[in-house]
Amino acid sequence: MADTSERPTPAGAGLGGTGAAAAGPGRLPWYRRRSWLWAVAVVLIVAVAVVLDLPGRNTPALRRTDLANFISGLDTQVGQCNAGLHDALSAYRDAVLPRPKLPMSTAAGYTADGIAACSFTNSGIVALGSQQAPRTLLPFGVGSIPAQLGLWADYQAFTTLQDLKVVIAEHGAPAAIAIFDTRVAALDAQRSRVEDQIVRAEHRMGAKPSLLPLTDVSPLPVPAGGGRT
Repeated sequence: MADTSERPTPAGAGLGGTGAAAAGPGRLPWYRRRSWLWAVAVVLIVAVAVVLDLPGRNTPALRRTDLANFISGLDTQVGQCNAGLHDALSAYRDAVLPRPKLPMSTAAGYTADGIAACSFTNSGIVALGSQQAPRTLLPFGVGSIPAQLGLWADYQAFTTLQDLKVVIAEHGAPAAIAIFDTRVAALDAQRSRVEDQIVRAEHRMGAKPSLLPLTDVSPLPVPAGGGRT
């Protein structure tokens, strides 16, 4: 991971919480691709939730406590990726202002850090692959949330940051920004899936709303002298 000890902090940085390389001769086979692996995890977790025989400690108060602790744990696991995505985007926006607050090299450094934080080099992302919801919560449809969140982080956020890396390398070329914007649409759709599952569970339990603070990504600004096609 890139050394950030001398790096200025982008505006708004510090929150807790793309194309990928172009397909070619070295493209991974379908069974090793990130999106396929996380999709299989979702299917398996849902299947387990259907067949489990749940214990009798399902009181409303215990379920609400379990849900709050479950969401807090997920927030911790995805926090570095979420923060890495936020900080890289903030740094890029600071670097393309008419009077830049940061050099573009700093934005590139934050982007490299974000890519690492949203990959399996991050223990939190690894933990999502084996995270299980408490058995008390499985009837409320939350069993697949860890895998869905892993898909958001290790696939969608990871590839969004890969696209940002290309945007920076190509100095904000319109074609690179267009690819980034397309990826962001998929990232936001996946975030909505995760949030909808949590909202539905909270509504069924009568629990206080407590969404994961996943980064909301807006279209990239065009550098001075740049332009969209």
